[in-house]
Parts: sequence; structure tokens; C-alpha cells
Amino acid sequence: MTWQVSYCLDFGFCFNYPKSYWRGYVDTLAGYGVNAVMLWVAGAMPTPGFEPTLAWRCDYVPGIVDYLHERGMRVYLMSGVYGWLGMSPGLLRMHPEIEIDWPKELKDAYPLESTRRGICPTRGREVCLDYVESLYAACPQADGMSLEVFCEKPHCRCPECTARGLWRIELEFLDEITRRLRRRNPAAEVIWNVGYERTHGTYPEAEL
Repeated sequence: MTWQVSYCLDFGFCFNYPKSYWRGYVDTLAGYGVNAVMLWVAGAMPTPGFEPTLAWRCDYVPGIVDYLHERGMRVYLMSGVYGWLGMSPGLLRMHPEIEIDWPKELKDAYPLESTRRGICPTRGREVCLDYVESLYAACPQADGMSLEVFCEKPHCRCPECTARGLWRIELEFLDEITRRLRRRNPAAEVIWNVGYERTHGTYPEAEL
């Protein structure tokens, strides 16, 4: 295998680690031959107009991306789609109308404060496209993006999502965000993490 990839280096959970820590960690990865990194920035990297998505503010992402490049690694900015950290609850505070349709027991299981509440893929599509694109716009020197599909959590139960199927919604999202990113950088690469057996293992989601 020519790719030795580190999945999900997580600025979103590593609160307040200094830039010097990350440089040291990059040096360690380079020493082990890692040549590509998925760098989770949702909920941590500030982008204009999306300040409520910040779980904490990390202003040195572009510098870390540059350092990863200096050490010979490709860098993919990482975010969830329709959920995860900065996208929910941050985007739900900004746009409460895009909250996922779930019964009460699911909302109790994934409270807003836990960062695990979902976003309706139909009502939230444009907001999520704008947010993901804003992350790349804030650090366009990255080689592309790595996007985590809506996984591990039950799907939206609104009539529009149920009728179309999450698999179709997700692939259409991937097509559109790829077009947007490549308008900014024609060479941008997009990694799509396809999902989990629990929520993507049966028809129609298995169509992914």
C-alpha cells in the first residue's frame, strides 16, 4: 500500500492543545512513515459566519497544515455531514428549523448538549454545504477534504428524507460539495467515509 493514513486527528476533541504539541505529533507521524492525514477541523476552525459552531477556537490550523506539507504529508480537512461536533449543535443553534425528525426517545438518547443531535439532510442540505465549503475556504492549501457520512445514528424520519433515502441524499451531497471544492481548487480531492453496518448495512442505505 502506498498510502499510510492517519484517520481523524481530532482538533475537535483535543481542547487547547498548543501548536507546539501538534508539531511534535506531526514529527512522530512522519517518523512512522505516515504520508496522509485526515485532520478533523469541524467545531474548532473558525470560519466567517459560523462562529456558533465552535466548541473551542483553534486559530493555527493553516499553520499545522503547512507543517504537515513540509513533512511530506497530504492533508484532508475533516468534517461530519448532518451531524458531529461543530455541525450539531452549533448549526442547530443558528438554524433550529433544520433539526432532525426523531421521536422523543431518540432525542433523549442524543441530547443537543452531547453534540450528537442530527440535522435533517433535506432541510439542512444548503446549510451543511455552506459550512463544509467554508472550512475549505479557510484553509485552501489543504489537499482536499475527508467527509464522514451520517453514521451510527438513526436517520431522519421526515417524509422527504424517508421518500428519497439517505443513500441518495448523501451521494448527491458528495457530488455537489466536490463541485464546490473544485471551483476553489481544481485538484481538490474528496475522501468519503461510507458508513457503518448499523445504519448503512441494509437496503436502501446499502446502495452506497
